[in-house]
Amino acid sequence: MMNALDLSNGQPYLLDASIVAARAAMLENSHMPKPDNDPPTYAALLALKPDDLALGRWASEAKLARNYFNDLRGHGNPGEETLRKLLAVIGKTMADYDREKARIAGTVLSEVESIPGSARSVFHGERLPDLEVRGTAMGGEFGDLDSDIELTELHMDEVIDRVARPIALANDPRAYALRIIGDSMAPRFKPGERVSVNPKATVSIGDDVIVQLRGDDGNDGERIKMVLIKELVRFTSTFVELRQHNPSTVFRVERKRVAHIHVVRANYF
Repeated sequence: MMNALDLSNGQPYLLDASIVAARAAMLENSHMPKPDNDPPTYAALLALKPDDLALGRWASEAKLARNYFNDLRGHGNPGEETLRKLLAVIGKTMADYDREKARIAGTVLSEVESIPGSARSVFHGERLPDLEVRGTAMGGEFGDLDSDIELTELHMDEVIDRVARPIALANDPRAYALRIIGDSMAPRFKPGERVSVNPKATVSIGDDVIVQLRGDDGNDGERIKMVLIKELVRFTSTFVELRQHNPSTVFRVERKRVAHIHVVRANYF
């Protein structure tokens, strides 16, 4: 069998290892078009990628197929868990990704809301307003003193910080963030972790939720609210069933005690 030919003189030659490596690297990154031609999801990831990180190695370190980015370029719709794996490899967060995607797409939330409660419109050329982080504190235990079901105080009037607003919350003017207190939902939520709350999202079984409780007199208008941050297991006309992870327990809350149930999203910040 003949070796590769040097076409300049018709003589065979052996490929140098450095040439092979260089060509392999070129092929691995050759599918990278200009960001303006990419789907926003794909372009945002490429914009965050370190210059010295090859796409194939990035995918491999995230436990994905080496050609993952070829598929992503065509479909442009990775799952949230996949995004988190890719971002973890390069030390970035979902907030970093959302900011970059917003910059590339050029979409942000309008500050104009003409009808109370209506969805805000998304326009081009402005920056998404930050998400307010509301104050939280230990709220004791729910039910009996030895129940080990952790309550949280939510201070709606106290803004302790502001963080970048995820794209998913662009059209929810009531969205906010909070800091997890205690370890009752570990390892799902860790103490000190900041999560976002999406009041507009449809609540489904299996969601992580924040359940705002009515006061003892049935009033839910207080600015300091007692809340349960748990997993939604069941929802009926008479009770809400929730799961706490640490210690593991499933318990019920009478519907008459529930003021609101909102979806909680983790690891945005």
